[in-house]
Order: sequence, then structure tokens, then C-alpha cells
Amino acid sequence: MQVWIGPQNGLNFLPQNVNSTAATIAAPSGVTGQIIRVYKIFLVVGGATNITFQDGSTALCGALPMLANGAISLPNDGTPWFTTSSGNAFNIANSGGAQVSGIVYYTINNA
Repeated sequence: MQVWIGPQNGLNFLPQNVNSTAATIAAPSGVTGQIIRVYKIFLVVGGATNITFQDGSTALCGALPMLANGAISLPNDGTPWFTTSSGNAFNIANSGGAQVSGIVYYTINNA
């Protein structure tokens, strides 16, 4: 597995490739007793959809309306964009069933 080291905070980030049309995309899946912190995201959608980032099934943001070939880019600034509860997956809800492709960089640590 390839690991990317963040320049601002020296953390070892794990990459999770995203390539799915599923309504709920686990990026990454949850692990019992662990929390996920997402530091960097790049996603492109193939069709119109709403994207919502989730802690398990709980929304972490409002729905982001996307048009075909739209992109989301959240750079690493040293602070996690999203943090899950212990044991929960970081999910990407895809309301329109569009192709979602890209990568999520995260850490996973004891709760």
C-alpha cells in the first residue's frame, strides 16, 4: 500500500481510491474502535448528482449539487476536513447514481 506523508503535519496518509456508481461509497470502511480523519479529497462525477459526505449514515455537510464532469477538490491544510465517530465508515452519498471517481487521503487511529 502506498502512503503519502502530509507536508504540514508529517502524518502518514492512507489513500482510498474511489471508482463507483453506488448510492453509498465507503471511502474508507469503518473499523471497530477506530476513527477516520479525512485530510484531502479529489473527486470527479460523471453525471448530475448530489454528493454528501457522511459519518456512517449521518451527514457531515449538506448535499453538494454536482453537474456532469464536476469536481470536488479539498486540499490538505493540516486540519482534517471530516472526522468519523468510532467504528463508522467515511461515506460518500451519491444521490444520482453517477460515476464518482477520485481519491481520499485519510488517517485511522484509536478512538
